[in-house]
Amino acid sequence: MRLIVNHDEDRITFISENNEIYGSTEYTSHLWGIIEELNWYVSDTDLKNGKRTYIYTGSTPFTKRYKKLYEIVMCAWYGKEIVDQMRDRKFIIEHLDNDPHNCSIENLTFAHEDFNKAKAFSFDKVRPALLAKVAMNIYKNFSAQEYEITLGFNDSYTLTTDEDGESKTIPLNALFLKYSDDFETLIMEANFIANSFKKELDLNIDALNCLEYRCVPANFLITPIKKPLPCFIKYNGLTYLILSENTRLIAIGPSWKSGLLNSNLK
Repeated sequence: MRLIVNHDEDRITFISENNEIYGSTEYTSHLWGIIEELNWYVSDTDLKNGKRTYIYTGSTPFTKRYKKLYEIVMCAWYGKEIVDQMRDRKFIIEHLDNDPHNCSIENLTFAHEDFNKAKAFSFDKVRPALLAKVAMNIYKNFSAQEYEITLGFNDSYTLTTDEDGESKTIPLNALFLKYSDDFETLIMEANFIANSFKKELDLNIDALNCLEYRCVPANFLITPIKKPLPCFIKYNGLTYLILSENTRLIAIGPSWKSGLLNSNLK
């Protein structure tokens, strides 16, 4: 299937002829200058058979080692020489959210093939099963070369911390955990966190190896008894998403895009 590409000031989008979005990446003038000159496809056969699909080009010179969109994106951001070196060292390009069509640079990183396989058989399997409790995602900050695990809570959850010798309990809406550029440690921590939620254990923030964390407290509103609630409510000039069995968070973006100027930082 041939795909059409267009862009706005933020995203480059890959769309089918019937206007179905198949993938995207960040817009930069440099990357757009490469992408707009190429033909783009996704395999009809793989789509029909329910196989994992990738957006790819059949245009030269991208027909040998690098023809998939995520490969070309990484070459544009890191440079082909770096990508070559990492590939030669048996590092692959990892999609952090396990979606091969999400080619945002914040969703891509280098991972040794051993840890890529470990993630596939652990975190990638557990994470979707946790969605009723928590939306858990990982991002890579290209500018800082750091990772961030984000947690958006669909169920009530509290974080207990020790401040100046006093215990403080915070009801959570979201939690942001920053990590250094170490994929092995990142995946070990992500699995530990996911397993804690799976087994309904308290998360000991002090036991984590994160560089720092940010938390966004939950907001509670008193509503009329037995009155059905809409998905959104405006209160004191702010719009709130009302979480329920039918309305859930599926992802929380990274803190460097979330404007968390008033959040707690540890």
